[in-house]
Amino acid sequence: MRLRTLGLTVALCVTALSAHAQEQERAIYFTGAGQKSCSDWLTARETKDVPSSTQMVQWVAGFSAASSYYTNYDTRGGDMNAIRFWLDKYCKDNPLSPSLMLAAAQYAQETGGPVAAHNKPRPTPTPPKKR
Repeated sequence: MRLRTLGLTVALCVTALSAHAQEQERAIYFTGAGQKSCSDWLTARETKDVPSSTQMVQWVAGFSAASSYYTNYDTRGGDMNAIRFWLDKYCKDNPLSPSLMLAAAQYAQETGGPVAAHNKPRPTPTPPKKR
């Protein structure tokens, strides 16, 4: 009987730990122009820094294409001029956005891709019960 109880306890603990691990946010690592901020985008546009703004647009286009490829959504997001205009508006509306990666995820979502990870509802943590 004790062995059966122990087995059931272990199974419940593994299930609880697995559920807890699934609720944890996973880290997302990115490099290149995606690390630049909306402030960087706005500065590049204001100073007519074409090489920097082109690099950022191409990064967003690449992110959108990868999103489309890996999620099987048709993001319709390859038009460089459309991305430039979209980034202008997004960054004017969100000047404190810390990275173009967030903007790129939002762009992919708005052009037919999946809901961006930063827009998904997050589970409300349940406080531990007092004993």
